[in-house]
Amino acid sequence: MRKMMACVAVAFVIVACSGGGSVGAACTSNSQCSALSGGYCAAGGICTRPCSEHADCGCATGTTTGDIANGKCDVACITFQGATGSVCTPVCANDGDCQGATTCNQVTDNGVSAGYSICD
Repeated sequence: MRKMMACVAVAFVIVACSGGGSVGAACTSNSQCSALSGGYCAAGGICTRPCSEHADCGCATGTTTGDIANGKCDVACITFQGATGSVCTPVCANDGDCQGATTCNQVTDNGVSAGYSICD
């Protein structure tokens, strides 16, 4: 029992001390998102990074919007209206899946549902 508790304590210290973050993790500063290539803390208080396709966010190469809608990846490369470039954004089923000040909102393309929702 003591050996197991020591291992858990060591693991906790390593996680707590490492810079990091993953797409969608809550953050208050860019340093909390440093494990992501080009990662930063977005205005909604979640880690994100620039992308040009879903694979840049950790999805399999060739992942399509249909694949995202079918639950094959939990992050999507999204271009927000009025924004320059795209960012990795967590996919969600409800507000409870979202961190920071983000909420779960349906993705639409020219007013048509994309079949999934994201935290934004």
